[in-house]
Amino acid sequence: ILMLMGLNGSGKSTLINCVMGFLKPQFGDVYLNGQNAAFMSRNDRAHIVSYVPQDTGTNCTLNVLEYLSLGRIVYKKIYEIAKLFSLL
Repeated sequence: ILMLMGLNGSGKSTLINCVMGFLKPQFGDVYLNGQNAAFMSRNDRAHIVSYVPQDTGTNCTLNVLEYLSLGRIVYKKIYEIAKLFSLL
């Protein structure tokens, strides 16, 4: 578990967005477990970093456990995902 703290406008969200591949750094590189993140697939990145945004922009009907479980969904099989969300 990693905690990132800083003043408003200090670049916390920008750093997270670069780590997740949503933004490209203006200079330098981002490395995850010794690998350059620019050359990693989304799936490979998801096995290293869990990311669940605070605001989904929709009316989300998931409970807290279901919502937080989205960060680990890369490790689930399709039938486990369906079971998790009571689709089976």
